Amino acid sequence: MEGFQLIEPNELYNMLQRGTGFSSLSDTNFLLLVDARKKHEYNESHVVTAKKAPKSDNGLFMIPYDAELECKQNIVVYDSNTSELIGATPALECAKLFWDMGSRNEVKILKGGYEEFSALYPFLRTQKILFTPRELDDIKPYPLEIIQGLLYMGDWRQGNAPYIQKDLKIRAHINCCVEEETL
Repeated sequence: MEGFQLIEPNELYNMLQRGTGFSSLSDTNFLLLVDARKKHEYNESHVVTAKKAPKSDNGLFMIPYDAELECKQNIVVYDSNTSELIGATPALECAKLFWDMGSRNEVKILKGGYEEFSALYPFLRTQKILFTPRELDDIKPYPLEIIQGLLYMGDWRQGNAPYIQKDLKIRAHINCCVEEETL
């Protein structure tokens, strides 16, 4: 389907972890993450930084306030469990609206939706709706996921952080670094 792309949960995970040493989630032009589930589901729990896709009185999706679609590098939409780009799921309806309203890049739809993402990355769920730029900058990035659930690439601090080892179930480390040889 033109204008849409189905992405795996680890691709969204890596988008959320972009940045070295600090989070880049406060870059307002990098990512617009939109939750197309029902309001009570969103209020119960959603992916960190996700905005609720508003609906009109007649039940049609609307563009979120301050979305600025033409400026966004990545627009990702998810619902409960969309697994393909056919049918009439909430994620597809919302993504179609964003594409029709002027997104310059393909609108990405999270494969497996919130259910699969939150099962793989429960530590990236939240009930928090608004974040200040300082709070977004203070979110510590996890290492990038190279092979889903198996291989991660991060820096020394991430490799030694107990919460990262616990959340990602890391059992071993490989240290690759460049050291100058002295004669």
